[in-house]
Amino acid sequence: SALNIASYVICVSQYVKDRLEQLGLNYPKNTIIHNPININKFPLLNREELRDSRRDEKKIVFFSGVYMPLRKKRLDLLLRAFSTNTYLREKCKLVILTGKEGISYAKEFVSQKKIDALVLNPRPVSEIVRYYNIANVFVMPSILEAFGLTYIEALSVGTPVVGFHGTLKEIECLLGIYIGEKFDPSHEGKEKLAQKIVKVLNTDFDRKLLRRKVIENLSWDARFKE
Repeated sequence: SALNIASYVICVSQYVKDRLEQLGLNYPKNTIIHNPININKFPLLNREELRDSRRDEKKIVFFSGVYMPLRKKRLDLLLRAFSTNTYLREKCKLVILTGKEGISYAKEFVSQKKIDALVLNPRPVSEIVRYYNIANVFVMPSILEAFGLTYIEALSVGTPVVGFHGTLKEIECLLGIYIGEKFDPSHEGKEKLAQKIVKVLNTDFDRKLLRRKVIENLSWDARFKE
């Protein structure tokens, strides 16, 4: 119905455009404008100083997903990956920011499996920014993302990502550098997810370079004219 009255269609990613075509909703007048972010809301903070204040020497794995955290964002899969991988259990702390459904599930799971985790309800952006900066990796193994702004937010403060292959492939192409690991839940399970998280945790990333690439390609200044 929307296409029938539209003069033009803007897709937020190539993945979305391809999906429309697969669904038989191809529209001749369309373009792709990737979702930009307000870079000023996501400052690059000193990770070591933040860690000292928290007195936590473990590597931090951060998940943020409030909408459909289990069915779409696959928090359950991330928790199972954590519970079955020795490195993640012993060397890492999992920080989960989610809604009511995710909180209930996560608290019960981490209690049963004795996972070192911090489970949080939704927070203001200023606090979320701190967790993006503290984290060694941002993980959201979604079954589907139109573009996934949370991945961009993490990358904007120099934190690598593990997540939905469809959009991470596109983001990596846009930025022109390695940003983390692409995960396809249609045929990859908890063991593979754990392996990819560990790989990213043990890869040396240039935080300033990641941030610069986001500013150059996905900030409002870079995309506003489009």
